[in-house]
Amino acid sequence: MTTMNRVRTLRGRIDPNLAKRLILGDANFTTAYKVLRFIVFPENPASGGDDSVFGTLALDQDGSATRWLADDNRQIGWAGTNQSGTGYGAESPFSYITPDHIVVEDLWVMCSRASGTDKINYVVELEVVDITMDQAVLALIKERSQDDL
Repeated sequence: MTTMNRVRTLRGRIDPNLAKRLILGDANFTTAYKVLRFIVFPENPASGGDDSVFGTLALDQDGSATRWLADDNRQIGWAGTNQSGTGYGAESPFSYITPDHIVVEDLWVMCSRASGTDKINYVVELEVVDITMDQAVLALIKERSQDDL
């Protein structure tokens, strides 16, 4: 008997200050996802100079912003990495994922940087979760910001 891996990894690069849609939906509302990990890091860590990259993981495009807004239900993850003036690697990673979320539809990622225009790398690790239709409806309601209507 073969067991199915229940962890998915989404990774890519994104231009600073542009939102990118990560398509998860399979038109089956009883398949959902829980974000296990969200990290961001510079495209060119050997470039030298001080730099910081940071990102937001959100449940819709309006929630994806360069500003970290803990009171916005649409934002479920935040991450950042610093690069020292000597370059050659990233340091001081930060990442926080809200523990009480379930993603039924798609995710949105938006990243920014303190200086430069190089793209920013992101990695999102997801666990596939089977839910009931009632849980899916509740998750879809929770995906909305209270002032989003």
